[in-house]
Amino acid sequence: MPVTALPGASPDEYKVAVDKSSFDGQYTAASVIVTLSIGLALYNSLEMILLISATFKRWRGLYFWSLCICNYGVISYTLGMMLMYFGLGNQLASHIVLDTGWICMVVCQSLVLYSRLGLILDNVKIERAVMWMIVCVSVLLIPTVLTFDFGNTYSDLASFPEGYFYIEHVQMTVFTLQEVIISSLYVWKTISMLKIISKANTRSMVWQLLVINVVIIGMDVSKQTNILDCDS
Repeated sequence: MPVTALPGASPDEYKVAVDKSSFDGQYTAASVIVTLSIGLALYNSLEMILLISATFKRWRGLYFWSLCICNYGVISYTLGMMLMYFGLGNQLASHIVLDTGWICMVVCQSLVLYSRLGLILDNVKIERAVMWMIVCVSVLLIPTVLTFDFGNTYSDLASFPEGYFYIEHVQMTVFTLQEVIISSLYVWKTISMLKIISKANTRSMVWQLLVINVVIIGMDVSKQTNILDCDS
């Protein structure tokens, strides 16, 4: 985000704030980082396809499909970003590919966490609450973000850039909070399990689950703090 937009800023300032940078023909530090990030994301996604194919004997269930769709989302988002950044192909088609990937990532990433929650959580009410949280957040935010995103890109109305600036920050905060809540449930239950489990192998697996979710929480909090610091 090139500049910080504040309440009372002009429409042009909001437009500059939400404009996505593109490749200008020169390999600067920013363009090299974008290129490396695209390559790394595609490599990891292809590796994940091989891991899923080798690990799952039965291709069914919420965990399997949410993992597959989330991985597809990473590929779609990365390809859309590459097409838009380097100006390859039709802009609208690239935009659709990018946003399709974003939807798959943000929704299915939470579904991956939710789908395994029942293995350690024996409270049906909490599971249902988490499910409805994912549904409500997705239904409320995704159409709103897409409306302002496409409006900002393809409409001349001055209200779209300002609206997109704020809804972009809202969705980042809400989706981050959603993942933190789900990961915190894992941390809470794994700590409880460690108090009663004595078998070494099982304790090792539970410790790994605990560490993974603590890392996820740390990354989410760090990402959100970074965003807020950039806009302060």
